[in-house]
Amino acid sequence: MKKKLPAFFTGLCFCLNQLNFAPSSWSEFAPEVKIPRAGFQIQIPPEFGSLETVMAGPGPVIVHIQTAHGHYEAQKNIQAILRHLKNVYGFDLLLLEGSAAKLNPDLLKFFPARKDLTMKMAEELAKEALVKGDELFLLEEPSAQAYGIEDVEAYRRNRAAFKAVLAQKEKTEGFLLEMQIQIERLAAHFLSRDLRVFLKHSNSFAALPLAGARAQSLPLQQGLNDLKTEAKKHLGLDLTDPRNQFDWPMLLRFFKLQEPDLKIDEKIFEKERVEFLKMIQPLPLYQQIKRLLSQPLNENQLPDPGTSLLFEKMARRLPPDFPYDAFANIKSAIGHLILQSELRNRELLKEIDALTEKICGKLSVSDEAKKILVLLKDFRLLNRLFSLEFTPEDYEEILNRKENIRPRNIAGHFFAIDRTRRVKNIKFTRLDEIEALFDKAVEFYRGAKERDRRMLQNIESRLKETGRNKAVVITGGFHAESFRQYFQARGCNYALVTPNITAVEGREKYLQVVFQDSPGVFKKSTMETVRLSDGERFHL
Repeated sequence: MKKKLPAFFTGLCFCLNQLNFAPSSWSEFAPEVKIPRAGFQIQIPPEFGSLETVMAGPGPVIVHIQTAHGHYEAQKNIQAILRHLKNVYGFDLLLLEGSAAKLNPDLLKFFPARKDLTMKMAEELAKEALVKGDELFLLEEPSAQAYGIEDVEAYRRNRAAFKAVLAQKEKTEGFLLEMQIQIERLAAHFLSRDLRVFLKHSNSFAALPLAGARAQSLPLQQGLNDLKTEAKKHLGLDLTDPRNQFDWPMLLRFFKLQEPDLKIDEKIFEKERVEFLKMIQPLPLYQQIKRLLSQPLNENQLPDPGTSLLFEKMARRLPPDFPYDAFANIKSAIGHLILQSELRNRELLKEIDALTEKICGKLSVSDEAKKILVLLKDFRLLNRLFSLEFTPEDYEEILNRKENIRPRNIAGHFFAIDRTRRVKNIKFTRLDEIEALFDKAVEFYRGAKERDRRMLQNIESRLKETGRNKAVVITGGFHAESFRQYFQARGCNYALVTPNITAVEGREKYLQVVFQDSPGVFKKSTMETVRLSDGERFHL
């Protein structure tokens, strides 16, 4: 990008006033990127869910919804998202994890002549994790079609590993409780007071908390404000200083969005908006900009770098004497939109973890303290492993450190730290059984990755089979990154959607359904015409 940008856009491209870059440095901050195709723009009503990723390309269109298993609120929002996608964008093909066959909605029509009673019954079953959001949608939209994308044998093996681990939850929880108690005993002797206080206060969002029943959750906003304070106190790091944006880009954007210079006077903004839109109406980009400025800011969902490139292109087409200074609230709104488009939740969480670890490292004044921090991190990793709540990054870490993080080896680390026996009676029980469950949990995730490969192949097969070039795919969140990489490599138009969830309950009901062994019609798959491992249809 050789030409200098207009002063207006330069002042907006990164957080307005305090984060301005000189025009000559813009090419270093944002190298030339091809503007996403205008043909792929998608919105999700914010009351139902949010867009996590949007990518454009010349290939088919895939909207990927991450489900939350057994969670009624999530399933209802998935139903609403599917209804929106069909009514607004014409999506009527669903491709689903947990099945290998075409789904038949007629199997759930308990009262064929009374759709209202059928829907009422299905709603009650959804509350018990027996019916899913996609099935509710299929009942109300008979013209839509749904196909499973599983390989039967890969699914069976993966489900067996899933049940084998969670059936022994009492044993793994017992081991984790032993580990937590021993960590806290070591911490009392070997960690500084500052470090103990920081760990206690950071337990709601950090990678290295003292977890467990006694942990207190903090709202994200409060937790991040505390983290900012601790970073300033212990590292001399100012998370509002633009000089730190290359190391902490998401955190800087998060805090910039909270600052007063992005506040908007709604009455003045509306007057500015009308006049501003009149002045830019001749531009080809007018309709896109009008839509963005006509909706509540938090409801706008454009891909990064699509938003900043859109306004850069606008600035290039406006005359040099355009009266930018007359539109202070418009400038704030555009700055907010650019920041919002660049703020990615996954990257923000990674930065939170990295900064927390950096502060912990600064407060570790002894070798024993550093080793205890490693144990804390391993505790969290094992907790997620035995709960089968891994991320893809967790799985990669366990593969890289598998032998070092084995339960028996971790137990040895405790004794190595406490060489002088300042902490008495450190012990772990049932290590042989825990080792076997560790292997079974890793096997489950190995199987999940194999299912990724098979499901992606089957998605392409289903598109060819149905002659469609767009579909909605629904899977659990663990599969999201593999799918994103796959569809990006193939030039697909791809959007990743997360349904809104305001409460955390639901997984226990899902597990009850998975583990129930007594015969019963509602234990079986609700819509499948081909049986899958005794007829079950469960998302893993």
